[in-house]
Amino acid sequence: MGDGELQEGQVWEAAMSAGNFKLGNLVAIIDNNKVTVDGNTEELMNINPGILPGI
Repeated sequence: MGDGELQEGQVWEAAMSAGNFKLGNLVAIIDNNKVTVDGNTEELMNINPGILPGI
């Protein structure tokens, strides 16, 4: 997923659901290119992908 997608609610809902249901072996590959459709991610909402557990 793109780093711009990390700004979307669906990603966080899925991450919280995975933790709630104690799901394991989940892998997220993040393209941290700092670009979204709307511009630079650091200017819009800087999301650090490292805040997700296991990354």
